[in-house]
Amino acid sequence: AFAGIALNNSTATAAKTVTLTNATSNNNYLGGVIINTRGAVTLNHVDASGNYYGTADGIRITSSGTGAVNILGTLGENYVGGNNGYGIYIATNGAVSISKMEATYNDLDNLYIDNTGGTGAVTLHTGNYGSSDTGTGVNIASRGAISLTNINAAYNTVDGIVLDNHSAASSQPVTIKTTSTDIDNSIGSNDGAALSIHSRGNVSLTGVYDYNSSGAQSHIIINNTY
Repeated sequence: AFAGIALNNSTATAAKTVTLTNATSNNNYLGGVIINTRGAVTLNHVDASGNYYGTADGIRITSSGTGAVNILGTLGENYVGGNNGYGIYIATNGAVSISKMEATYNDLDNLYIDNTGGTGAVTLHTGNYGSSDTGTGVNIASRGAISLTNINAAYNTVDGIVLDNHSAASSQPVTIKTTSTDIDNSIGSNDGAALSIHSRGNVSLTGVYDYNSSGAQSHIIINNTY
């Protein structure tokens, strides 16, 4: 197949939602799940892996609207691995929330989010974004608050986690935390920086575990002086 699942309702006269549940879209030529919309997007229990030609992405969501993009794990864990492009690529003007995600061994960033066209928050909860072949584990550009809970981003070829909301119109926080002392946010053994944060808001880190990152940069970079 070319793109396994391709959905486009971006030309609708009014914003329409997109919902995709219990879906598998693997080993396709041009990508696993490609969504182009003006409305809100909800995915739940999606497997989009092994998409193999050029820079084929596992999941690519482009939204010109302000509706939220939610990838849920209430029906089962989402898996996006071994794609020739991004694991997950999201460009939207709305808020983004992702939970129970395994996005590993993709050629480019395992997770890339840009919602700087709006002011919505970005929230990640429980996910593994490690072992990108030539990219970063988690790469987020936003103008809203950014919150990560129970996130692994180790063994990436570039950086572990890059979080940037310094262009926000007002101070917006960046928070990395855990739900238990038995869980950590593992960001070790990346070839670049383990963690890079650029913000003009408060930065709070709890339960962050960095080890063996080998890049010339500092392991953890925080700049909230903008």
